[in-house]
Amino acid sequence: MKGELTEEPIKNVSRFLREHLLRFFVFQYMVGNTDWSFGNLHNVRFMNFPELRKAMPIPYDFDYAGVVSAPYAVPHESLPIKDVRERHYQGVECTASELVLLNKFFSERKPEIMEYCEKFPHLDALSKKDVVGYLNSFFEILDRKNGLGQFIGELKPSSN
Repeated sequence: MKGELTEEPIKNVSRFLREHLLRFFVFQYMVGNTDWSFGNLHNVRFMNFPELRKAMPIPYDFDYAGVVSAPYAVPHESLPIKDVRERHYQGVECTASELVLLNKFFSERKPEIMEYCEKFPHLDALSKKDVVGYLNSFFEILDRKNGLGQFIGELKPSSN
């Protein structure tokens, strides 16, 4: 299946491959990134799959993400958070079965993600420790009895 990168905004979430859309939202939550928007293509592009008539969001530019913790990064004034290190979910609601699948998807990738961060050659030891600690706080959510369901109260529909 071939995809094409598109510069057109996609505002209707039904145009997306649901599984990839939800992974996008949870990934952005994991890294603490709220600096994106579908409507104006802010820090996101879309891979369009014409034969499916569906698309997949591709995130980029994470300088305002909590995991990066850039000294100049501040959350947008419209958000209910005061610091970029606070996570805020900006996606669509998930069903219980979708939450189970998302929990499994991210949990299974924890070792690879953490190893990559721990061995990343362009970060000093203190920065690596900070990144790993921040990501571990997300994985601690997954390790709880209800996994991502622990923050289901935060899962509210968003205009993104």
